[in-house]
Amino acid sequence: MLCLPVFSYLGVAAGKASLSKQQEKCLEGERMTVLEIILLAVSSNLDDLGVGFTLGIKEKVQPRFAFVVAVISGITMLVGLLLGQQVSQLLTEKTASYISASVFLLLGAWFVGQGLKAKHKEPVIEGTVKKGTIKRAVILGLALGIDSIILGASAGLIYYPILLTSMLAGITSFLFIWVGSTFGNKLSIGFIRETSDFLAAIFLFFLAVLQL
Repeated sequence: MLCLPVFSYLGVAAGKASLSKQQEKCLEGERMTVLEIILLAVSSNLDDLGVGFTLGIKEKVQPRFAFVVAVISGITMLVGLLLGQQVSQLLTEKTASYISASVFLLLGAWFVGQGLKAKHKEPVIEGTVKKGTIKRAVILGLALGIDSIILGASAGLIYYPILLTSMLAGITSFLFIWVGSTFGNKLSIGFIRETSDFLAAIFLFFLAVLQL
């Protein structure tokens, strides 16, 4: 995002143009270091690591699942950055935590239901694509994206670079989901695999509590 039309930058550089306070803040945002942007992207996606581990215990997470979550993470960060102060005034941090926690609780309850149903059904062959995989990815992405909206709105107040910040948010989300699920999947053997739905529910309930 450019703070000024291209021709205006020439005037500013030559000292012939004056800037509003808003434009000055925007220019400062464009000069932010990559480290500052990475720290924001990482902090907005820390929950993805725990969720990835949780899903990894239950089943092997496919790249497209992580990709969908990552795309939503990037979009929610983009929305937060664009809305900035307006969003932060409408949705407080406490409200965001309650919304995120509620989704985690509902998804945890869904896992419990799946676990109870699984006791009366034959085991599903590994490697098959389960119904609702993308749907779950969207639900999780939206739940995790609440934090991104709030952080993005806060960052929007000081004009973080929109495109770079959103892209890094998506990249860190994908990496955290993938790394967490890979580690969790290594534990998915024996008793753990047989009770994976219930374990997944426990972890999601724990994540919900952390949001409060």
